[in-house]
Amino acid sequence: MPQTPEARRLITQAHRREDAHLLAARGAVLRQFRRATLKAAEAELHRVLALPTGRRRASLPLVLRRIDEAMQPTRTPPAELTAVLRRAVRDRVLTADDLVKLLDPTLKLNDPASLQARAVDRQRAAMNGYWAKEGKRFRDDTARTVREALRQGLTPDKAADLLQERLGVHRSRAVLIAQDQMLTAASRAGIDRLRTVGVKQFSWETQQDRRVRPAHQVLQDQVFTWRSAPELPGQAVLCRCFAAPVT
Repeated sequence: MPQTPEARRLITQAHRREDAHLLAARGAVLRQFRRATLKAAEAELHRVLALPTGRRRASLPLVLRRIDEAMQPTRTPPAELTAVLRRAVRDRVLTADDLVKLLDPTLKLNDPASLQARAVDRQRAAMNGYWAKEGKRFRDDTARTVREALRQGLTPDKAADLLQERLGVHRSRAVLIAQDQMLTAASRAGIDRLRTVGVKQFSWETQQDRRVRPAHQVLQDQVFTWRSAPELPGQAVLCRCFAAPVT
């Protein structure tokens, strides 16, 4: 994609318009939910609990009706949200992806499966390092099967079925390979996507749970360029970290 000042300006403008419409939509939903109040139901429940035990059951339907009335606003789409969506469509808001695609029609930014399938080829060097003892045919068959699974939108479990059938490996190993390669492909595709739209820096983000590697825990929220990072998020075996764009 030509990284001209005009292209960067258009992409930045698109991001701002996206954010404005998303903020308006979020506000409409929050205001709708704030209309829900359980005060009447709470008062009715206190009244029922003060009754003798034998009379409580007959009064419970009224408590349930008050709860149902209180939650009614959450069951219908906010009218304000509908107006926001109509305004966005009327204004023909272009997302950053739309703009980039117009600037370079060969990019398939809105096709995650295609991006991830192409990413499998880019991660072959890492795959060779992980399974250096395996033969070339094993690595080729693994890459081919993972690409096919990604294009078909298969879950890691279904992809493991294919790997187990074609490679003749144990089920646990097929699951490990499928999970690792599909995670890595998704991460690599996301990184390629960010770099394509001109993002120069990223923030390292983890899942912030006990499964995160200690070495990756210390990288949480640190900002890197693509070249200065000690490694790229999501490239280690079964790594679930990801790169958040810093603009």
